[in-house]
Amino acid sequence: MKKIHLQQLKKRLRDFPHTTGDPVYKEWRKAGMPYCWVEELEGKRAVVYYDTGHGYVALFEDDKLITISEAFCFNLLEQEGGE
Repeated sequence: MKKIHLQQLKKRLRDFPHTTGDPVYKEWRKAGMPYCWVEELEGKRAVVYYDTGHGYVALFEDDKLITISEAFCFNLLEQEGGE
């Protein structure tokens, strides 16, 4: 993850710390339940990251944060009573 991307995410989402990668649940809890950003897609001008900690998706274009939203599959699980 580019440093500039992480800085922008930290400005927008301030509830928990931020990290990269996908930690084991027990380690995630000990670390303060951080946002855990994993790169999902990368194109010529755009990058999409998925947060494995809280279920967010972030879209960057030309190193500018365009949007952050809850991942659709995460919302479906909550609606269906899944885990």
